[in-house]
Amino acid sequence: GAASDMKATEWRAAARLWLWGPKSGALGGGRVEGGVSIAPMISTADLKKTAGGDTGDLTNSGIAVDYYVPGGWLKLSGIWDNYDCDTDICHTDVTAVATTGKEDFNTFTVYAEYRF
Repeated sequence: GAASDMKATEWRAAARLWLWGPKSGALGGGRVEGGVSIAPMISTADLKKTAGGDTGDLTNSGIAVDYYVPGGWLKLSGIWDNYDCDTDICHTDVTAVATTGKEDFNTFTVYAEYRF
């Protein structure tokens, strides 16, 4: 309904930093050489209710650590994310997942990406 319609404007910044590649030494890195990289990232969204004019900010910050198996056929990753909302627009959803008394929550995701 009109009372729950929302608009969101989001931007995201991320970077990939190579930490190590066994054949090219420290800071050289390479996905086909069994390298390790980190990727810090942040997303922020400005939320606006179309009815009532309520506004707020939703922020997701995190970091990914990737290991590229030698040969380039598999990437193993671990991603930590922190979600935070500073408004009643999404406060109920965040506090339903967060620890009692907190207005944010963390997630940790592990995944494998196969390349054929």
